[in-house]
Amino acid sequence: RTLTPRTFAIITRGIGAGLVAVSTVQLLAFVPSSAQIAECLGLYALFAAFDAWFYRQPLLGYAAAAFVPLGAFYALRAAGQHNWLYATIGIAVVYYVAGDLLRRRGETQGWSQMLLVSGLALATLNSLSAPLQSGLQTSIPVAIAATLWAAEAFALKNVWLGFPANLLYLEAYCLILFSLKVDQPQFYSVGAAALGMVMHYLLTRAGSKTGAFLTGMFSQLVLLGTTYIQMYSTQQLTFFAVLFFQALVILGYGIVI
Repeated sequence: RTLTPRTFAIITRGIGAGLVAVSTVQLLAFVPSSAQIAECLGLYALFAAFDAWFYRQPLLGYAAAAFVPLGAFYALRAAGQHNWLYATIGIAVVYYVAGDLLRRRGETQGWSQMLLVSGLALATLNSLSAPLQSGLQTSIPVAIAATLWAAEAFALKNVWLGFPANLLYLEAYCLILFSLKVDQPQFYSVGAAALGMVMHYLLTRAGSKTGAFLTGMFSQLVLLGTTYIQMYSTQQLTFFAVLFFQALVILGYGIVI
């Protein structure tokens, strides 16, 4: 059977992608020099970007978008810098801003979607790695990632995108508390409940009754449950006053909303 040009192109691209994947794994697993790894990943990024542009295939751009931060990570290691959070979130912001600009210009060939998805995914992965670092400054890249998700939620008018934004804001808040060595669970529950009530308000405005009810109930249980447990375990009257005040705040919010 004679191969059509399209079938031949798919086969050759598949073989090329497999070879790149295998060589990347071998590079990361067996090459000890971070500088050499960074150089090779940079070449891979250039090759993938050129291939995506030449064949007009935004899908191939995901490979280039992945190789750039990976190469930056090993370049930082080669330079003796072990804090990758700011470099990675900077690349994610560049991806997202570029994708948003293309979207505003009405680009419909998939390049804007590729850049937007790459930026949000990279920012999220970077935030998940933030607890591996130490210091108060680790919360800043996480907050930036949350802001990107919030911007995307407003751009698409999709309230459900507020969930990853709120979760990342909560992670940034918890990282601040960890850095300040705060061990009172009351401080953590207040932040979680506040973001939960914000999400409840947004879901209410969007008309999602079930989502708003579940989010509101979960927020109340987290806030009041934590205070009640502390009051019961410590037998301190202060937590009874805190519990009463928190209940009044939630009641006032319920009446207003």
